[in-house]
Amino acid sequence: MFVGIRLIIMNLSEANRIFNDFKKIAAKTEHYVARPLSLLSYSKGKIKYAFFVYVEDAIKHDQLTSAQVSEL
Repeated sequence: MFVGIRLIIMNLSEANRIFNDFKKIAAKTEHYVARPLSLLSYSKGKIKYAFFVYVEDAIKHDQLTSAQVSEL
C-alpha cells in the first residue's frame, strides 16, 4: 500500500504568524527545560517549516542581521 506525502506550501505571512506565536510561548516558558507539546498551537513539523520559510525569506531579501541570528 502506497502512502502519499501531502505537500504543504506555506506563505510568508502564515510562517510569520506561526513563528511569532512560538516565540511568545518560548518567552512565557523560558524557565522550562522542555516545553510541553500541549502549549504549542501547531505541530513541531509545522513550526520547523515556518522557521525555514521565515529564514529563507530574510536571507533572500538580505534582511538577516547578526542580532536576528542570535535571537533565533
